[in-house]
Amino acid sequence: MLSKRLNMDPMILSKELPPDELRMRIKKYLEAKDGKVRLKKLEAENILLKQEIYQTSQLLGKSHAMQDVQKKIDAAARDNESTVLIEGGSGTGKELAAREIHRRSERADFPIVAIDCPSLPKDLFESELFGHEKGAFTDAKSRKIGRIELAHQGTLFLDEIVDLPLLLQAKFLRFLETSEFYRVGGIKPVRVNTRIIAATNKDLWEKIKKGEFREDLFFRLQVIVLRMPELKDIKEDIPMLASYFLEELSQRKGTILQLTQSQIEQLLSYDWPGNVRELKNAMASFSVLEELPVFQKEKVGGDKPYKVARRESIEAFEREYFKEALARNQRNITQTAREIGISREELSRKIKKLKIYK
Repeated sequence: MLSKRLNMDPMILSKELPPDELRMRIKKYLEAKDGKVRLKKLEAENILLKQEIYQTSQLLGKSHAMQDVQKKIDAAARDNESTVLIEGGSGTGKELAAREIHRRSERADFPIVAIDCPSLPKDLFESELFGHEKGAFTDAKSRKIGRIELAHQGTLFLDEIVDLPLLLQAKFLRFLETSEFYRVGGIKPVRVNTRIIAATNKDLWEKIKKGEFREDLFFRLQVIVLRMPELKDIKEDIPMLASYFLEELSQRKGTILQLTQSQIEQLLSYDWPGNVRELKNAMASFSVLEELPVFQKEKVGGDKPYKVARRESIEAFEREYFKEALARNQRNITQTAREIGISREELSRKIKKLKIYK
């Protein structure tokens, strides 16, 4: 009955309620009901969107090694709590794997915050990680929330954790064990629920032997270990990856970019020391010249070593690639980094290294 839905006595509804108020209450009831319907629709659309995103993972590959990576990413995402250590060479996709773990987990609605450890000055590292209180040091004019706290309910990704200053490793270990930390200059502990994913391209055991990395922190980090394969070890995935990058570039440029069978064979004959990142850059170069500059050994003169010429060629096309991306995003570094799929810190390093604005 309408009276029951409006939470009213039937006699009041039928006899004592003025017509205008009755119409108003009925209108509010219908609006509330419509709002609930729309909310359920939005929730359903959100579920479908997450499913669609999950199905369009950028971690491509049908090789046994990449299938194993996918399984471990799924397992780590389901766990949702344990620390993860991602190992692998430069350019193998360690950050992409970390973001996949976060995206597939229950933490996906909360932020993933990245720290590029090598890029942070050692004297600012503690403040960046844990935050600081007003007056903690000369330039601390207000409280600053650290990245661990910014990632509350989400994930903190530490790229190249081997560069975490030794003095901070003990404090970070304590946070991993207690989920509590102190801001610089703080006297009250801050408790957060933040998942930690770390990555390294170095041999941590060698660093431990040299006294440059704590053994107890190493064991605490490697609850789940994910090893990203070198591209030379998964060559069967190269055609798929190259096609994926070319399709992305084709959409941006409004052209159709395809490799010939001969060019694919050239890709397969190369060892790719720069891994997937180098392949991606090679496809960016191909999109401009329609040839593969990394394989132009026979065209290089004797006065310039092949490796030097290849590096200069790659840098030239990287410069154009990043210039185009920055122009599309009005030179917004954060937005450009998100579009390209790298961290803001890495893009900043590229801009500086390639002297894009000079």
